Amino acid sequence: MPKYKPIKIMLNEQEDAEVYYQKVCGKNATIRCHARILYYAGQGTDSMKELCEKAECDYATARLLLERYEKDGMMAMYQCKRGKRPCQLDAYAKEIEEELDKHPAKSVLGVIIMLKEKFGITITATPVRNWLKKGVFLQKNKSSASKSRRKKAKTFPLLFPE
Repeated sequence: MPKYKPIKIMLNEQEDAEVYYQKVCGKNATIRCHARILYYAGQGTDSMKELCEKAECDYATARLLLERYEKDGMMAMYQCKRGKRPCQLDAYAKEIEEELDKHPAKSVLGVIIMLKEKFGITITATPVRNWLKKGVFLQKNKSSASKSRRKKAKTFPLLFPE
């Protein structure tokens, strides 16, 4: 039968109080989970499996948090933000912009087709739409959009008298 490595970290009184407070009263669910892991690891457990059962978390979360704790100390408990994944279109931004300057697309679907044909990027409409909204191309089209709105308004003379 394999011998498991006991889990025990040393927390001073202030750290123990902070971990307990976050475990009981923390407003962020991720920080509460991290605090439970550190709390039970501070109490000492026989194995990682036991720690995960007590802290009600999965193995990967507990392992990563304990590794972070060894490296960063108590700040590991508060690291709960996940960074945004970079959009795969950012790598080709300049080339895509040049291509759209030469051959403007009439819709998001047109941009998707162009990306597949010219750059070999298979992507859905939502990330393309979000990437376009970041302002790369909206500034260029802002003035033309306001002109088209004015033209549409003139087509209804009863609603918008001149």
